Amino acid sequence: MAVTEDDGSPLARESDLVLRVKVEREADPFNMLATTSTMAVVAVFDALCIALMEHTGYTREQFAVIHPHGRWETG
Repeated sequence: MAVTEDDGSPLARESDLVLRVKVEREADPFNMLATTSTMAVVAVFDALCIALMEHTGYTREQFAVIHPHGRWETG
C-alpha cells in the first residue's frame, strides 16, 4: 500500500493499493513547506489505525505489550 499524491510515482506503480492524499496548498506563503500535506497524511494514518483496531478487536492489553507506558496503565 502506498500513500502518495502522485499516482504515477515509482512507489505507487509498485503498490497493490494506492491511497492518494493531496492538498490544494501548503500553509506557508511560498507553498513549499510540507506542513499541510504532512498533517493530512498523519490524519489519514490515525483514521486507518483506529479503523483497523476496531475491525480486528485490538485490545488495550495487546497494546500494552508494545508500549511500555501502556503496560503501567493497564495495572
